[in-house]
Amino acid sequence: MKNLLILPLVLLFGGQGYAQQAQPQFPLSISYFSHTLYQPGVKLGTQWTFRSWPAEGSEATKQHTLYLSPQIAYYTHIDNYSNYLINAELGYRRLRLNNRRYIAFSIGMGYLARSNVRNLSVNLGDGSTSKQREWNHYFLPNLNFEFGRKINDRAEWFSKWTYGLATNFGQSPTSMVFVELGARFFLFQ
Repeated sequence: MKNLLILPLVLLFGGQGYAQQAQPQFPLSISYFSHTLYQPGVKLGTQWTFRSWPAEGSEATKQHTLYLSPQIAYYTHIDNYSNYLINAELGYRRLRLNNRRYIAFSIGMGYLARSNVRNLSVNLGDGSTSKQREWNHYFLPNLNFEFGRKINDRAEWFSKWTYGLATNFGQSPTSMVFVELGARFFLFQ
């Protein structure tokens, strides 16, 4: 009988003790995402930290982090084509604790799906239009440089520059440069 009473108490209060420990952060980033600045888009992502450690030395003024960041993005060249991107990056980030600024370098692999408009038909009788699209698919290995600043413990702004090679079987690789300007929010902190 005692075991039946103790087990629910341990489960109840054990969860309370665990809840008082540091909760893992869940960063959610949203950004203006563009290929060559004038093709508008949006990018959503998150980040999982593998390891985080302070800098060696007497004054711990820097924080180092290794992370994995999955992302999804959409951008368009209006009336011509639309692009959908799924990307994952493995990166290193260094945060200066005194001024809360950081830089990050990462390497990623993405899948880019592009929907090109091949034919545009206009019905002159009623003015309706119809578009015929063609889909192209690319692998997108990429290198990334990011810098930003923590606003507070729950938010930061960032700018990110990406260089990638869109490779498709049967076509030569195409260089692509992406620019992001966004904010990252740390939920459940």
